[in-house]
Amino acid sequence: MQAAVNHLPVLTWNRLKLNRAQMEVDENLLATTKEQQASALFEIPVPEGIQVEKGISAKDLDARFASLGIENPKEAFVAGKYPIYNKQRFGTGMGVAVDQLMEGVGADYYTVDPSYQAEGPIKLHYGYAEGQSDLSRIVIHAKAGSKSTFILYYSTLPKVCDYLEECGKCEMQQELLQHSGKAAMEKKEELPNPEIRKDAPGQPGSMLGVQTYLYLEEGASVELHVVQMLEEGAAFFHDVGTFLRKKAELVMTKLDLGALTVYEGLNTLQIEDKSRFEMDFGYLGLAGSKMDINYNDVFCGKKCEGRMYFKEALLGDAQKTFRGTVDFRKDATGCKGDEQEDVLLLGEDVINQTIPLILGEEEDVEGRHAATIGSLSEEMLFYMQTRGISKKKAEELMVRASLQSISNRVPSESIKKAVKNKICRVFE
Repeated sequence: MQAAVNHLPVLTWNRLKLNRAQMEVDENLLATTKEQQASALFEIPVPEGIQVEKGISAKDLDARFASLGIENPKEAFVAGKYPIYNKQRFGTGMGVAVDQLMEGVGADYYTVDPSYQAEGPIKLHYGYAEGQSDLSRIVIHAKAGSKSTFILYYSTLPKVCDYLEECGKCEMQQELLQHSGKAAMEKKEELPNPEIRKDAPGQPGSMLGVQTYLYLEEGASVELHVVQMLEEGAAFFHDVGTFLRKKAELVMTKLDLGALTVYEGLNTLQIEDKSRFEMDFGYLGLAGSKMDINYNDVFCGKKCEGRMYFKEALLGDAQKTFRGTVDFRKDATGCKGDEQEDVLLLGEDVINQTIPLILGEEEDVEGRHAATIGSLSEEMLFYMQTRGISKKKAEELMVRASLQSISNRVPSESIKKAVKNKICRVFE
C-alpha cells in the first residue's frame, strides 16, 4: 500500500508532484513487524534523574499529550495559505499517515527530572539483524529547567563495528559487549565482511520506522543526536514532532548515512516566547538511493529563534526531494527563522528537487532561506589535480569536510570514527 506523507504546509502547482510523497509500505511486512515487536534496543542504563516507561499505548499517549496541553493549532486563512495538514494533536513532519501506521506500537517514554543537568549523553543504540524490520516510538519529556543530551544510533548488526577501528577496543563495541550485544558480536567473525554498494543496491530487504516526540517545558534544554547507518538495502523513515514552551532550547543533529530509501519529517512548534531551535542535518546519498525530506519550523510565540541547516552529497543516480519551511504565525512578533541547504552533486544522473518556503501571517519577523546546489567546478578540480589530488579524492575530501562538520557535533568518538570510515569506504 501507499501512505501519503511529507505534505507541504501549503499547496503549490503540482506538475512535478511535490506537494507530498507516496511512501510504499508492505502490508504483510507491517503486520508481521507489529506482531513480533522485538525490541532492538540495547539496554544501556539511564542515569538517575531520568525515568523510563515502556510500551505506552497510542491511546494512553494521546491522553497524556492532552493532559500536558499539547495541541497543533490551526493557522488562519491568509493570502491563499490554507491549513491542510493539521490533523494531529502532536504535529509531526511526516503527518497523520504515520500515526496510523504506528497504531498498536508501544512508546518508550523518557521523563527528565527538573533537577537533572547533563554531564554526558544518554546513548540509545538500536541494532538490527540484516533484513529485520521494526517499528518504534520514543518520547522525551524534559521538565522545566532540566538539561539533557540523547544519542539515538541506528545500525545493522553484526555490522555495528564495520566502520569503526578494527582494534576491538572502540567505545561502541565495549558498550555492546557489556549490554546485551555479546552474542551478536561473537557471531561477527562467522559472517563475510560487507562491502559498500557503489552501484544500485536493488530492492529494500527490510523496513525500519521510528517516531520521536520531544516536549520541552519552560526553560528546559535538550540536545538530540540521531545517526542512521543501516544496511544499504533497507528502507527507513523517521517522523519527528517537537513542542517548545517558554525559553525552551532544542539543539538537534541528524545524520543519514545508510539505507536505500529514506523518508524524513520534522515539525517544530515554538509555541511560547523566546524558545530556540537549531538543526544540523547531513545526508549521503549513494547510487540507487532515494531521500524525501519535509522539515517545518513553526513560530507561534514572540521573540523565538530557529535555524535549520542541511548538507547533502548525492552520488551516481541518487534522488532527493527537500521541503524546508519557515512558518511565522499571527502574533509571532520579533521572531527570527533561518533555513539553508547545501547540496553537492557528484553524479551525472542525480535528481535533486528543493522547495524552500517562508510563510508569514506576521510582519515584524526576520525570515531567510537559501539553497546552494552544484558540483565541483572545473577550476577547483584543476587546482587540486595540479597538486596531485585526483578527482575521486577531491570529491571524498569535499564530502568528508561537509558531513564531518556535522558529525563532530555528536558527543561520541566512536560515531565520529564511524562516519569518517564509512565515507572512506564509499570512495575506495
